Amino acid sequence: MHCEILDDDCLNVSRHRPVAVSINFPVSDGKFNASEESFRRINWKRATDAQISDYVGNVTNSLNQCTYTCDSKESIDSTYTMLCDVLTGAAGTCIGHRSFQSHLKPCWDSGLREYHKQMRQNRSQWCRAGRPRNKTNTEYMSYKAAKRDFRRAHRKAASEHMRQLNR
Repeated sequence: MHCEILDDDCLNVSRHRPVAVSINFPVSDGKFNASEESFRRINWKRATDAQISDYVGNVTNSLNQCTYTCDSKESIDSTYTMLCDVLTGAAGTCIGHRSFQSHLKPCWDSGLREYHKQMRQNRSQWCRAGRPRNKTNTEYMSYKAAKRDFRRAHRKAASEHMRQLNR
């Protein structure tokens, strides 16, 4: 650990001098092998007041039952691990989970999914036909029509979603 009190700068209008602290921790060679269960996302947005109060009570009770000291590196590590376990365990029992979505698309509905599915199927047929680009080819024209329908429906759904948000 390195602490340094920096010189007073003429632009510093604070009543105290700035302090810079740097802490170096050695990185362990062991791999972190956590289960997928520990990475489930807690759905905090949809948590009710009753669920949050249950969570607070659960955390408080669990921390009151634990004993911890901070007199060595090992005890700090074990205290940190215990605190993480208490917080994630209480959240897992009191508040619901949600699955991970790589790209959230709140305006997508089942109709838009069907348009997208149809567009992908038509594109696949067009690609299998050798990707011809003449307007007399049925695969090309059906793909372009499906793409046009999907884009129109997507624009409509996105504008409707934005209109709902701006109410």
